[in-house]
Amino acid sequence: MGGKLTVETSELQALSTKQTDAAATFSAAGNTTSYVEVKVLATHGPLCMSTQSALSAANNARKAACEQMMNKSRNLASNLNKAAAQYDQTDAQEGSNLGKQMQI
Repeated sequence: MGGKLTVETSELQALSTKQTDAAATFSAAGNTTSYVEVKVLATHGPLCMSTQSALSAANNARKAACEQMMNKSRNLASNLNKAAAQYDQTDAQEGSNLGKQMQI
């Protein structure tokens, strides 16, 4: 396991962009079936109340899952951006320190 560790901050930023895109996709997926249970009740009436209730429960669970995934993707994107910035900052600082040492 002894190897040189290298971090390409551009790769971290690219991964962050992918997570941001994924968050948008999860958000859209959560809204795909919005109000389907209301539409079933409106078109089929109280005869389908049990179906409407089941659809409502399933849709609420789906929305909650999509929201959780969206939040996870947003948090991961934010953390990847922070990591990239911190790596760049540390690299610049240590490069400056090394430059000062070389001038002595």
